[in-house]
Amino acid sequence: MARIVVLRHAEAQSKETVPTNISRGLTSLGCQQARRIGEVLRKVHHFIPDLVVVSDAIRTAQTASLITGGFVDTLKFPELRLMGLHEYGVVNAIVETHPDAPFVELLARDAGNFWVRHATMVVNHLHDAITEKNAHQILAVGHHHYLNPIGLRLWGRDHPLFLGPLFKHAEGFMIDEGGSVTAVSLDSP
Repeated sequence: MARIVVLRHAEAQSKETVPTNISRGLTSLGCQQARRIGEVLRKVHHFIPDLVVVSDAIRTAQTASLITGGFVDTLKFPELRLMGLHEYGVVNAIVETHPDAPFVELLARDAGNFWVRHATMVVNHLHDAITEKNAHQILAVGHHHYLNPIGLRLWGRDHPLFLGPLFKHAEGFMIDEGGSVTAVSLDSP
């Protein structure tokens, strides 16, 4: 059975302590959170990924590595980090600074529908990677502002409903091929 787990990265360093946002690594608490959610995934959900997808931010790769032990096929999708930028009012900056990125054309044409279009593009990209790798258990680690839009597209929804509150660090949800959604939490037994 195919399943995908979509998680927010574990707790990361403060933005003020590093030169760029994508260079933020995990704190010691973040490392503990990532190891713990890895245990929850294995023991509670019987989930061991055969493909990992992370954004281009160091904190997502570190989270995934600690969850899995680092021995998994891992792909970087910068789109997973950039998903929520529209919500924070930096549309023009994205268009000006990333003119060749695949999502910019969609954003420039219709900023109002950006999240739906971009989420669809990311899900299509994920689908292609999953098919190419013949993966059945997929872990995607990204950022809180993209989790709900991506999850809704995976779940076949087009409207901006939330699957729940914004996720805490190292938490998210699992979607199986039948469409059922399960919360993945550090509070699991």
